[in-house]
Amino acid sequence: MRHITGNVSRRALLETGAAVGGGIIVAGMPLSQAIWAAAGKVLKARATGDIDKLDPGFYNNSYNVDVMNCIYSKLTRYKAGSEWGWELEAAEKIEQVDSTHIRFRVKKGITFAGGHGEMTARDVKFSFERIIKHNSPVKLDWGPLDHIDVEDDYTGVIVLKGPFVPLWNIALPYGCGHIVSEDAVMKANKDGGDFGMNPPAFSGPYVLADWKPNQYVLLTRNPDWSGPKPGFDEIRIVPIADDKAAERAYRAGDVDFSKISVDSLAGFKSSPPPTPRSRKSPRSGIIGSG
Repeated sequence: MRHITGNVSRRALLETGAAVGGGIIVAGMPLSQAIWAAAGKVLKARATGDIDKLDPGFYNNSYNVDVMNCIYSKLTRYKAGSEWGWELEAAEKIEQVDSTHIRFRVKKGITFAGGHGEMTARDVKFSFERIIKHNSPVKLDWGPLDHIDVEDDYTGVIVLKGPFVPLWNIALPYGCGHIVSEDAVMKANKDGGDFGMNPPAFSGPYVLADWKPNQYVLLTRNPDWSGPKPGFDEIRIVPIADDKAAERAYRAGDVDFSKISVDSLAGFKSSPPPTPRSRKSPRSGIIGSG
């Protein structure tokens, strides 16, 4: 898959693509990181499918993860770029104590919207253990997870039944690594189970403002977010399954980022569509299969 982004010319963008896969990816970055790399009022991104579940403990596709990356926080996240790596997000520190123990410390000041308080180690424990407790379809992402020991308000230890390398490249930085509010989830659902498409609290730079099935997902700034300001006031994600239809939408200016088909890549490289001056959102990215 080829991908490009940035506030530079379309031709330059098309010349700087690199290979990645899955979801809404822009210049090697998931949507959650692309929002820091450019600026504008509205970003319109094409997804190849619609979301259907925003519970990180029970998610079922990458389109859901793209949105969850913007509305929740994780201990770690993927680094931008074409080579694999991770970096700290909600964690102030995380270390492998031994083959089955990982100690983490949550950053102070990360709050859950709606008055659900500050994120603590107890929220991490609740978020990860509920996946195992409720026999979630994604529990394999956590492999031999046994439990989380809470040492103080911000510090805890992930305890495994055996070594598990995918903890660092799947469990923590991807879907099931998102942290939800224990207080909010338990008030919304007494057994702490799957809340589907009704997130009870947000902790990321954006909130889910609106969702029209098979039409769009609208994300707006989270007023309770205390971290660095993301680049866009709004993100509108439009599901378009067909690559050719998405290409037409991109040329028409209906979306700013899109995956394209392999047979169209050469044409986009040789003759990038112009950027209309009348548009307020940056026409700055395209994702090409191949």
